[in-house]
Amino acid sequence: MLNAERLISESDAYDLALVILLAHPVAGARPISGAGGPLHVEFQRGSAIGCSLSISFGAMRREEARGAGRHAPTETVLVQQPRIEICWSSTGRSVATATAAIALYREVTELAALIAARLEGETIGVRERALVAKAEEASR
Repeated sequence: MLNAERLISESDAYDLALVILLAHPVAGARPISGAGGPLHVEFQRGSAIGCSLSISFGAMRREEARGAGRHAPTETVLVQQPRIEICWSSTGRSVATATAAIALYREVTELAALIAARLEGETIGVRERALVAKAEEASR
């Protein structure tokens, strides 16, 4: 069953993703968009090494039971699911550049996995709300 207590709004989810990005900085990060909407961050290390991380939401149909028992009636609900995508550039590279690119891709992939794990139905805790408020205050 859908646990309504564990659902968070899209804007809270974006805020949580921003908090995670701020708490786990990756060199060369440059936010392209965000602030309550789809979040897109580019990571650039030199001219030949780059990737991006995008977080958006998409509706997913899900059947939910409305009662108990095996033959309980169900209803179709739309659930907003986070969609996290990583894109990277693909150009010819020397061994040194390829090694640096792999290190960047691994760092961004680990960051994306952390964000995905936290967004997987979790609520935003008191600590995260305080960090979001602090980040908003600092940006003013």
